[in-house]
Amino acid sequence: MKTIQWLTLPFVSIFLIQCSTSPQKTEVCTQEFITYPIAVLGADGEPADSVQIQVTNEETGQIYNICSEEQNVCAGGNNGRYTIMHDGFHGKISTEGEDILVSGEKGQLQFQAKYTFRSGECHLQKLAGPDTVSLSKK
Repeated sequence: MKTIQWLTLPFVSIFLIQCSTSPQKTEVCTQEFITYPIAVLGADGEPADSVQIQVTNEETGQIYNICSEEQNVCAGGNNGRYTIMHDGFHGKISTEGEDILVSGEKGQLQFQAKYTFRSGECHLQKLAGPDTVSLSKK
């Protein structure tokens, strides 16, 4: 019986050491590539196609090439939906958040909307901004 006690003591000690350490916060990241689309409506309230979209960092003036060929994530107006940001910019946008100005134009119609994005633990996160915008006369 003493042999069993001596053999279990090291295992119990290791178990207690593992339990006594403070747990580290770890977030499980998915392999999913997150995109942030918006719906653009025309003056008639219907989804607008062929809208020219520009995404600009409001502070630095940098224009983001959202629809770059290497990312291949651009939603080009299917049912009025356009990608305005995606995980390809994770780490390029600060963890505190950056204000982004999205503007669109189609003929004599336009829109502007302000968004805030930040780089999270695993993905880019949208903190503020509308999901739907409407074109209006210039």
